[in-house]
Amino acid sequence: MNREEIYTKAISKWGIEPQLDQTVEEMAELTQAISKIKRLKVNQSELIRNNKDVKVHSVLLKALNELCDVELMIGQVKHILTDVCGLNEEYKQIYDNLNNRMVNKLKE
Repeated sequence: MNREEIYTKAISKWGIEPQLDQTVEEMAELTQAISKIKRLKVNQSELIRNNKDVKVHSVLLKALNELCDVELMIGQVKHILTDVCGLNEEYKQIYDNLNNRMVNKLKE
C-alpha cells in the first residue's frame, strides 16, 4: 500500500477532524522531545560525539520516534488539504515560493 492509499484509508476510517486532532497531539509530543534534546545542555559537536551515551541516545531516539509520527500525520494533513479539499495547485505554488525564498536567503 502506498502512502496516498494509507492516507485515504486512515481518513476514511477515522475521519478528518480526529486526524487533525491527532496531528496536533503528535506535534506537541515532538515539541516536548525537542525541548528534552535542548535540556541536555550539549553543543552540536558534543551531541554528535555523545550520541551513543545511553541518556543522550534515548532522548534522540524519542525525538526520532516523534518525528516519524509527525511526518506520517503531516502527510495526512497534506492529503486532506491538497487532494480532499482540492488545493493541490495552491500547495505547489506556496511550496515553490517558500522554497525559492529559502534558497535566496542561503545565497546571501
